Amino acid sequence: MKLRLLKFLQERPQQWLAMEALCRELSAGPQQISKAIAELGSRGFHIDLSPVDGYRYVVSTEPLWDELLKPPGCRRLAKQVKLVQSTTSTNDLARRAAADPANDGLAIFAEFQTAGRGRGGASWSSPAGMNLLFSVLLFDGRRRLKPHLLTLASGLALVEAVGEVTSLEPKLKWPNDLLIDSRKTAGILVEVCSDSSDTPALIIGVGLNCNCLPDELPNKATSLRQESGRIIDRHALARSILAHLEAWIDCCLSDRRQHIRQAYLQMSDLLGRTVQISCQGRRYSGRVVDLDPFQGILVQLDHGGVRLFSPATTSLLS
Repeated sequence: MKLRLLKFLQERPQQWLAMEALCRELSAGPQQISKAIAELGSRGFHIDLSPVDGYRYVVSTEPLWDELLKPPGCRRLAKQVKLVQSTTSTNDLARRAAADPANDGLAIFAEFQTAGRGRGGASWSSPAGMNLLFSVLLFDGRRRLKPHLLTLASGLALVEAVGEVTSLEPKLKWPNDLLIDSRKTAGILVEVCSDSSDTPALIIGVGLNCNCLPDELPNKATSLRQESGRIIDRHALARSILAHLEAWIDCCLSDRRQHIRQAYLQMSDLLGRTVQISCQGRRYSGRVVDLDPFQGILVQLDHGGVRLFSPATTSLLS
């Protein structure tokens, strides 16, 4: 009952609903409704009560609830969802879960990470209960999924989901970051484990700044709350990300490269920009003259010549 009630209220944020209407729509009695509202309140969900107007749901920085993280209609992803309050890294938990192929599609969320990490060993810190920190575990018996493909799929899914839920228009910073107004909002880390077995596993790790405030953010970073001016519904955003991620993974598996390339070019602002690049211990600067999300970026170097930089060995400094 409480899950159905919460979903009903969340679909009508800030709207007052009389007890009679709730009973009618949910086919429940007043005592059932009152008990469910009390249980939701104990979980941290903000539901106002007015003797005259009834009840209304108020979007707040509420705790995550695993039942609300499952996207409807997904065939593979998030059929299993695990939520923990604290862990070193959700990628660590996914790596342990990779011992059992039955965990294919498992999504693991955490409210806090003590040792979150990003690409190249960089740390990823986040205040507890404010953002989306999660990993998705995938098994690839036919060896068709590669880390760079899953990084692409994840980036495209993040852009679409953030736009859908917040109306913001983030851009992709090649190869694995999400930016809003040139400030980092999310990072993606894809790791491979058990790659010598018959069924190698890959882990997609995502850290997305949702509701943290400016003083909780590192330099040159931002959050969706800061950019939109409102509290973000993390449940709705997580469901949207997972649904879009499954769709883009399907595109990768069906080898729809042209479709992926066109989408990536639309969501990236890199083409034509002057960039600073680190590749295999050396730094380069130049102008991006072409971008292929599968192969890398083609840069007209300042000191002359044109070079293709692979996402596997390259970091974009600016």
